[in-house]
Amino acid sequence: MKNFIMISEKLKIIELYFKTIKNYGLINSLKIFFFEVLGLLIMQDLKSLNYNDDETSTYSDTKRSKKYDVPYIPTPYYLLYLIKKKLTNYNIRTFNLIDIGCGYCRPAKYFQKKFNLIFSGIEINKSIVKEISQKKNRNFKIFNFSVRNLVKVNFFFKKNLRINIINIILISDTIEVQQINKILKNLNKNYKIFIILINVKYKDFKNKDFKINEKIFFKKKSRNIIILKNH
Repeated sequence: MKNFIMISEKLKIIELYFKTIKNYGLINSLKIFFFEVLGLLIMQDLKSLNYNDDETSTYSDTKRSKKYDVPYIPTPYYLLYLIKKKLTNYNIRTFNLIDIGCGYCRPAKYFQKKFNLIFSGIEINKSIVKEISQKKNRNFKIFNFSVRNLVKVNFFFKKNLRINIINIILISDTIEVQQINKILKNLNKNYKIFIILINVKYKDFKNKDFKINEKIFFKKKSRNIIILKNH
């Protein structure tokens, strides 16, 4: 039964890949495929190539609904590679990474190969959090709660933002952008923060403290990487 579920999850990822070719474009989709194979060989993290909507909206729901919680879908290694290049260009070597909707922590594991980082993640799926927490890593902290609970979110940021280094908040279309605006509204302005949005409707992003630093668009602008900063 376990093997059947694993195969089913991988098939869902393959199906999703073909569905999104029209959004990324053929050339970028080929790059995504190439970097995915290369990344899996280097990272040895087959578990992160997964699809899990047990405790979230389904992928189809996210396209229909104005309010959703995205299922665990891995951020493609190609997109992480592009972000890594930008951070390197900014001459950032050490940072505090916060991933809202972290899943199996693929971005943190990837960036850890290149940078010195401290990592905190929020994940709604209890089974994923339990599995990741069993793999002890003193620089990784995973918290299990919904980011719709703004009291918990505010407390989380109060405890995990750091004053002495760059903070990078990664949000990969976890929830609708209106909720992202609520989450980021109360951030302490004394911290140096980069926000990296992946495939988010950035035009609806409203926070006067953050200015767009970089924009990367794929074939459709709904597929994008937007980097903002407050300093």
